[in-house]
Amino acid sequence: VFHAKSRRSAGASYFVVGRDPAGMKGSSLAVAHKDDDLYNGDHGRYVLQNSPGLGDMKMLSFVKVMYDVKTNEMTLPDPDRME
Repeated sequence: VFHAKSRRSAGASYFVVGRDPAGMKGSSLAVAHKDDDLYNGDHGRYVLQNSPGLGDMKMLSFVKVMYDVKTNEMTLPDPDRME
């Protein structure tokens, strides 16, 4: 939020938001909810969009992409190939 507000103060009208790394997996050693995401991957975007003080700043959101080890490029997730 600080980063977006700082850019807004400097005159920016857009802020690029991607998938939040807070969506990383939890610990397999956890007692409850083993291997669940610690946070939803879109949590950062949600917080930004609902934060006061951003005025009319527009959020440019990007969809989740993954590195495809077969084609050696970033692609949209293929539900048939989640390995």
